Amino acid sequence: SSQIPTKLGLKTGEKLTLDEAVHAAILTSANDATETISDSLGKELGDGTPTFMELVNYKLKKIGAVNSHFITSTGLDEKGHYSTVYDLTLIAHEAWKNYPNIKKAAALSYRRLDANSDHKTFDLPNWNALLGTYPGVDGLKIGYTEEAGYSTIVTSTREGKSLVAVITGAKSLEDREIAAAVLLNYGFSKSGIEPFPITDVDIVGRFEDWNRQLTQGGP
Repeated sequence: SSQIPTKLGLKTGEKLTLDEAVHAAILTSANDATETISDSLGKELGDGTPTFMELVNYKLKKIGAVNSHFITSTGLDEKGHYSTVYDLTLIAHEAWKNYPNIKKAAALSYRRLDANSDHKTFDLPNWNALLGTYPGVDGLKIGYTEEAGYSTIVTSTREGKSLVAVITGAKSLEDREIAAAVLLNYGFSKSGIEPFPITDVDIVGRFEDWNRQLTQGGP
């Protein structure tokens, strides 16, 4: 497979707090951060990562995401690992309503994890390109796999109306972000809220922000 996972770059022996790992997973889609969470909590629960994933799938059924089953903590393509757009909406709503640490992380455009005795410095730009470009966007999570294509879950609140847009199967980063903006515009227009234009130029500007944050160590 040519699928390239996104990694924070944790080295053997380095440690993250749960808060740091959540920020790395949400902002930069760091797969080694999600694996660290899964491994650590799995061991704490008694039987390792499989136990953790069993609890994840129990949680999915509890919130009504009955057409989803997670095998990996990263979301990378794996036989038996699947979800639906509707279920992703349910998961997003659950995260937004009951997990303030996820909500807080998703709203940040950037976070720096300063070096300490547990790990080196990590710069965490938020790869949600609609954050700071489309009004009211405060989350939630982007993604890509070969089978799902470019995907995103975007939350936005305008004039007291909160919406979530879920996109899967886009052919490029730009297509993904613009499709989400179009969907948000459609939803807000149903409440009489004016659409907000998003173009490739806006998205490219966010790409430039990410590169600057990674090379200069900050916004």
